[in-house]
Amino acid sequence: MIHHSVQIQDQKGEMLSISRRHILALSGLFSVQIFGCGGDAVHASFNQSSSGAIIPLSGAVTTIGITGTTLNDPKGVAVNTSGELYISDSQNDRILVVSSGGILDLITLSPTLALNDPRGVAIGPDGSSYVADTGSNRILKIDTSGAVSILPSPLPLHNIPCGLAVDRNDNVYIADSGRNRIIKISSAGLVTTVAGSGTPSLTNGNGMAADFKFPTGVAVDAQGDLYIADAENHVVRKIDANGDVTTIAGSGSAGFSDGNGTTAQFNYPWGIVSDSIGNIYITDRDNNRIRKLAANGDVTTVAGSGISGLADGPGATAQFNMPTAISIDGNGCLYVADMGNNAIRKIT
Repeated sequence: MIHHSVQIQDQKGEMLSISRRHILALSGLFSVQIFGCGGDAVHASFNQSSSGAIIPLSGAVTTIGITGTTLNDPKGVAVNTSGELYISDSQNDRILVVSSGGILDLITLSPTLALNDPRGVAIGPDGSSYVADTGSNRILKIDTSGAVSILPSPLPLHNIPCGLAVDRNDNVYIADSGRNRIIKISSAGLVTTVAGSGTPSLTNGNGMAADFKFPTGVAVDAQGDLYIADAENHVVRKIDANGDVTTIAGSGSAGFSDGNGTTAQFNYPWGIVSDSIGNIYITDRDNNRIRKLAANGDVTTVAGSGISGLADGPGATAQFNMPTAISIDGNGCLYVADMGNNAIRKIT
């Protein structure tokens, strides 16, 4: 998550002034001073593997202050290029917009478009917001002028659509949880099934030959590959440009362990997001932790002690209570919808 100026002290004590591109070419243990994600200097040690994965050893968790309201079951969060947070306040049936200064605004919808348990929220390349209106089994688009439209639906209709993501071409991808499928709605309005037979199982394969079991989160990277939080299979899946579905992390059994690829364990991985250098971040809901999947397949814990609670602080001692959605800003800071705590948390 290095996006700004960096000073690195090597094992000989010499200071190196390098760019992120150079960091990816290094290996070994380094002491790093990072300027970014708020402007403060952060000192940390990084173990840079020869594969190019940067593995942070600690992170700081804070709770975002929101003026003038109380959240009730926040299940979605997204951040736009201006740093504004879009929050699905699910049990209050509303979408909140919170500025970096904590100032609150509401997305206003007409009575005929009233929300019903909204969950996933995403921001498109033009700044439009997309909402999985889960209780109404539909996807809404709200453009920057405030105009609202209902996106085309598959037949049969969505069944508990949860997470969604938008790529650079304005194509929308939906984790259609109750149908155990991943759906695409193109920018032209064409609806297709990207992957999933509909059978609740764990099977790799191409497109509709693959099986999911209540997938809840979807992310898209710069190459157009999709990453799926396959919640009830307790794994993370990848769908490449050819439609091939593979399991890239998680043993398939609920549990907790860091490790490489399928040796790691999750307990209801729920939300998922990718950064600009190939790392994937997952809300491990029932483990009350935030996990990182590096490009080399290593799964590590970014934040969360595993104890259910509300505590800010360093990653290893911070506490969450059923974290669901996750988003990332241009500085590499993570935002987590901490559902059980009715809070939004920030990880730097």
